[in-house]
Amino acid sequence: MKQQTGLELRSLVLLAMRKALKDGQISRRQYRKALKVRFPETVPDILGTSLKVEKSLKKGFLTSIVYLAPSRESIAYGGADVCPLASLGCSRACLATKGRLRMTLGSNAKAWKTLLWLYYPEAFKTLLRREIYNLRNRAIHKGLMPAVRLNGASDIVWETKFPQIFSWFPDVVFYDYSKISARVLSSSLPSNYSLTFSRSETNEPEALKVLKAGGNVAIVFTDLEKAMRDGWNGFEVINGDETDARPIDKTGVVVGLSPKGKAKDDSGFFVHN
Repeated sequence: MKQQTGLELRSLVLLAMRKALKDGQISRRQYRKALKVRFPETVPDILGTSLKVEKSLKKGFLTSIVYLAPSRESIAYGGADVCPLASLGCSRACLATKGRLRMTLGSNAKAWKTLLWLYYPEAFKTLLRREIYNLRNRAIHKGLMPAVRLNGASDIVWETKFPQIFSWFPDVVFYDYSKISARVLSSSLPSNYSLTFSRSETNEPEALKVLKAGGNVAIVFTDLEKAMRDGWNGFEVINGDETDARPIDKTGVVVGLSPKGKAKDDSGFFVHN
């Protein structure tokens, strides 16, 4: 597939959305909102970065991240829920609602990336493959380990939706946070894909199940230092704020995080200690 500009991709996405409109899968109001989503004029980038993943440099990782519109955000303009198990507290506290990622619909990169994934996935996959290839080359040149976090604010089951990406890049470390415990506990994950379970106010029994099975669980604490001293339900708590290099964490531990963004206003998502 030739490299297509953002404007060409927009035309193809809208063509697919017009068919969805005709078939009754989306409403006219959703389609009108989709018309306001601005695509880049040139060849767009799927991979991005964040302050958190940039901290992984000190651990020897060159990391990029895929940010789609979180949870149900894209439904308003014809998208879908890309994080179906997100709790109310999680949605409110989502990192994608703060900092560099808080933008208007017209300039929001998450919006067009989500529509591209849903309505023209082959183009999305082609762009992603090319960018990971380039990331790997840059990392090798710098003497770093290439790493990719595929779900920056989503919970897509990439091992079934796009399994080839892991075999195409066996020397790239892939990792994610997920609220789907079956994914985290699966024995059939690709060997270069690491998952950390994400605890919310609605899935604590599953979090304990993952920990007892030797998996890792990310938890937001109001007082991270205290949590690291005291532990959580008998499990060790490590500092997850220092870096996002989750694949090198010891196993069977809680990855402790501090409240960020809207999480400071939430009263159920994080652990009050």
